Amino acid sequence: MRAESRYGKEKQIYAREFHTVKDNETIVTYDVENTRLIQLDDLEACVLKSITEKPASMPELKKRLPDENGDKIEEAVNELINVDMLGYSPFKNISPKKIAEFERRRLKSMKKKEFKQIALNVTHRCNMNCDYCYGGDGSYGGPAIDMSRDTARQAVDFLMKESGDSDFCRITLFGGEPLLNFELVKYVVQYARKEASKCNKKIHFGMTTNGILLDDDKIDFLVKENIELTFSIDGPKDIHDKSRPFKSNKEKSSYDLVYPKIARYIEKAEVNNCHYGLRATVTRPTILNMCDVIDFFRRFKTKSIIFDVAEYRNGISPSNLAISNDDLSVYRNQLKKMAEKYKEDRLKCEYDFFAGPLKEMKNKTRKESHCVSPGIHYVGISAEGDIFPCHRFVGYKETKLGNVWQGFHREKWLEKYAKVHLYNSTVCTNCWVRYFCGGLCPATQYYLGGDMVLSEKIEQEPVHCQLKKIVFEESMLLFARLSEEELEVVDCLDTQKCQSLALT
Repeated sequence: MRAESRYGKEKQIYAREFHTVKDNETIVTYDVENTRLIQLDDLEACVLKSITEKPASMPELKKRLPDENGDKIEEAVNELINVDMLGYSPFKNISPKKIAEFERRRLKSMKKKEFKQIALNVTHRCNMNCDYCYGGDGSYGGPAIDMSRDTARQAVDFLMKESGDSDFCRITLFGGEPLLNFELVKYVVQYARKEASKCNKKIHFGMTTNGILLDDDKIDFLVKENIELTFSIDGPKDIHDKSRPFKSNKEKSSYDLVYPKIARYIEKAEVNNCHYGLRATVTRPTILNMCDVIDFFRRFKTKSIIFDVAEYRNGISPSNLAISNDDLSVYRNQLKKMAEKYKEDRLKCEYDFFAGPLKEMKNKTRKESHCVSPGIHYVGISAEGDIFPCHRFVGYKETKLGNVWQGFHREKWLEKYAKVHLYNSTVCTNCWVRYFCGGLCPATQYYLGGDMVLSEKIEQEPVHCQLKKIVFEESMLLFARLSEEELEVVDCLDTQKCQSLALT
């Protein structure tokens, strides 16, 4: 049935919010509000683009597209109406009433969640000088001090009290470089195990380390106590050394020292069934050599590999590590090559950039916030004993929530954090990829613009956002090229056990 006969020739036609990607013969559009993908032909894409630029009646649309057959244009319009991409009234965005209801549900849900973890900064000193470190030189803008035993003991007591009836709690030993205060690490583990036992809680320990100070005694302790290590390592030697120089001797290779120590730890950890993970910070050298970086990380047996993007205010890096627009083009081309190999490789390797996005596309996942942990599941505690929403906020005095002696007003914090979501960001609400990422990490947003949601204060688009758009666009094209059978395999992937090398 023709659109004119149903609605009248002069009825205005409107378009939904969408984002279209084209590569050779493949055209696929992302219906933003419904988080779904729709494959288009050339004429449908042309009609959709024209209506988006300005609503039009059918006669007006035909005048805009004089080279197209009128009946074909009507067919394309009707097809787009049938899939709810076009309509005869404006499509409405989420209303203030729905946003308020979302915040009420979010707050109610957060109040039910158990607090059970702390990130304990056992030191604010570091032996490396990474220019992308959010802790500055490891001191978070304050004195380069170690945490005292009294503060550590009080922090453990705080965790035991605040975790209430939870039968599980966790301490992540953090810094700076936590192995610089190894005696306190041993004390915390001993004291926390004793206190957890009194409270009938199981306690787990983690540690983020650069690995420089690892030796056989430390490795034996960490393995014996089953402390889950996350190693900061940025990839092959040339990339790692550019990103992670020593503080005292910048010309010396940190990779040559660290890699054998990490390998020695892994050897003992695997024999003793200890879990470990790797965390790479993505900089310009990473982006330009992404395929080599992925091959490097595939050597490791762990499924816990996290890529985090280095953000620099105003895109300025002291060591020329900031990612440029030209670098993004190189990155996209590398992703295209990876996508071409995906059908073959995904059955053989455990790590790829596409498993997570493809599964989210198939399940029409909709994220409305980035992180549900800060001040809810856990907090970060500075070497002085001050409490912050998470380890990434330590050093921002204006975000301080309290201290380990007096605690913090959790309900007051939750009321504030319930409003940290993409609907309250003037930037994110206008971004087509918003429901894929749910907005940036609140701490990253705070670092860039002084607010936990993105605002116009940030003059240039964060690199996180640019990279995620590229990943999503290439995943859209790949999704359109996979068969139904292959998509069923994607849906069965356990993306927790089969870690996608996605950018956080």
